Amino acid sequence: MSGALQIQNPRSGKTPGSALTLAANAPIPLIADEHRPNFAVTLPDCGRGHQCYGALDRKDRDLGLMAIAVEPNTQARTVIITSLIAVPIEGVLNPVAHGGYSGPGHAPANYVICARPPGPSLATQSGRTSGGGRLALMSDLELIECVLRPAARTLDALAQRRLTHRAIRPDNLFSAARGQPAVLGAAWAGPPAALQPAIYEPPYSAQCHRYGRGGGTIADDIYALGVSLLSLALGEERLTRTGEEQMLRRKLHSGSFAALVEDARLSSALSDLLRGMLAEDPDHRPPPVLLTDPGAARARRVAARPPRRAQRPLMIGGLEAWNARSVAHALAVSPDEGALAIAGGAIDRWLRRMLGDVTLAHRFDAAMTSRDYEGADGHHAEQLRLARAAAALDPLAPFPWRGVTFWPEALGPMLAAGAPDIRTRIEEVIATDAVTAWATVRPERCDLNVLLPEMRQIRAWFITRGMAGAMPRVLYGLNHGLPCQSALTGGLLVNRLAEALLALEQTANTPDQRKGLPADPHLISFIAVHSEHRHQQELLGFIKCRPEALPIMLLRLFASIQTATAAPPLPHLSAWLAALCVDRIEQWQGKENRGRLAASIKAAAEAGSLRKMLELIEDHEGRAGDRANAEKAAAQVTRIDRELAKISVDGATRKTRATALAHDAAGALALSALSAALLKLVFGW
Repeated sequence: MSGALQIQNPRSGKTPGSALTLAANAPIPLIADEHRPNFAVTLPDCGRGHQCYGALDRKDRDLGLMAIAVEPNTQARTVIITSLIAVPIEGVLNPVAHGGYSGPGHAPANYVICARPPGPSLATQSGRTSGGGRLALMSDLELIECVLRPAARTLDALAQRRLTHRAIRPDNLFSAARGQPAVLGAAWAGPPAALQPAIYEPPYSAQCHRYGRGGGTIADDIYALGVSLLSLALGEERLTRTGEEQMLRRKLHSGSFAALVEDARLSSALSDLLRGMLAEDPDHRPPPVLLTDPGAARARRVAARPPRRAQRPLMIGGLEAWNARSVAHALAVSPDEGALAIAGGAIDRWLRRMLGDVTLAHRFDAAMTSRDYEGADGHHAEQLRLARAAAALDPLAPFPWRGVTFWPEALGPMLAAGAPDIRTRIEEVIATDAVTAWATVRPERCDLNVLLPEMRQIRAWFITRGMAGAMPRVLYGLNHGLPCQSALTGGLLVNRLAEALLALEQTANTPDQRKGLPADPHLISFIAVHSEHRHQQELLGFIKCRPEALPIMLLRLFASIQTATAAPPLPHLSAWLAALCVDRIEQWQGKENRGRLAASIKAAAEAGSLRKMLELIEDHEGRAGDRANAEKAAAQVTRIDRELAKISVDGATRKTRATALAHDAAGALALSALSAALLKLVFGW
């Protein structure tokens, strides 16, 4: 099984329907404009773990289709759905459409519309009837002609497209009647193998978290088909009477075929086929094309040595480990005890003395002496050592981290659907680059040229700060089909950019919810993933953005999206953003200009045009004119101030001179009067 991530941006075959309805009397959009679930018809036996309903077309006709509800916090397998919609494959319930729908009395959800089964499942045809009586188990001829050959042909067609099914089991195999060719059921409405009982999965997948099994390879479908054949030949209750964990340990100790068959009697032909299909190494399982000729498949079976058994078991966390694969599993299940066993040298001694495998002991020592975990804190360094130890002991084993195992390609589903403690573990894995440290120990089992760049991309998203980075960016980057989980969407189903704006419009229509910014990291990250480079210019600014600049940046982004998606008018969202951008109006210096601008922005907001609002607020020519007028007015004020100052200085000078002249004149007059008085006194004039 490859550990490589599959980070893909699926192209939509048909446009998914929207679950948004802004007007109470508006028609509910159909899925791909053609289909809708028929909630009056439930199909409980058509999809294990999923709600299944009938499906109608736009004319309310029943065309033999069904609608499978996608689990919350998960996404449909859109890459496979798109491929099968474009070119259907014979022998499987092909999807015909997928998208969101919100019917009366039902919460918004995504649905996969696909063909309805031709008849009951093989589990029903070869199990117990409703009255408790036993139906006959399937014969070797029925198994080969009705199950193996048709399933192998379908798997071969999937393999040629590099696709997998990952949900093969008796209750997901259907036929029109007993003795008719089986059809593979649907497997597209959730993460791969998430609903598979562990018994139908190889040990390296069965021990994973249900959302952490990954897409795997076609060899994993061959394994599930082999267990299904065995179940139909012996009865499922014979295989499931042992608990899942105990069966997993038995598979690890003695191999899958021996653990499942035990002492049951099988024909030599079926036994040889199943030995090959249930091989521990996926490379040893026959390819689907070979299974279309069972005789050739029997001849091709690769002889594999059973795992080396130790003289004495190694006890880790209460588990007895008799071989290296069991030790790797014990380390994953009991990480604290496993870390002590590694640090104390117990595993190294056991490998050399009890197991007698010097080559494996050297491989283990090399993994433990690596410097990959230097720089990590104590607890994380311990987990890194444990992950490398598990990879050295069993290169087939999945990635372990603090008691949870998963394949790196399943990081997306794990992050989306996992509980908070699972999300914390994934954050630690990304922060410490633990997958890289684990993968380098098992290069023969994964393509490092693919895996390492993908992990670097994930880490780049993780360390990016601002609204467009960190864990929300990782979440949507790894789950392209996941609906937006922002609280600002008001519980509406948002699968596309246009729907994000419509959801914000509905939120803005409620004054109590119009608080703060109309954006959060989930919304911006969702937009970043779905923008397809059209809005990257606007999104780059969110990485290093000052808080006061966020409103205008949001206006730029939303205006760009409204234009690109031809979204309808958004008056309430426009009013929300206009209120946040009021400081931009205050930056205009002309009072009349501010008044005209405020009125124009209000009119644009009422019309719901974000682009017009943006053009008004960022009117560079108008701003330049406003600045020129302000500068001209400032220059005039300066000139007037200079004149007033000059007048003030000149007035004071004239006053001083006038006062001096007055004093001089008064003195002269006084002197003249005194002279006249003296003359009159002396001469009697």
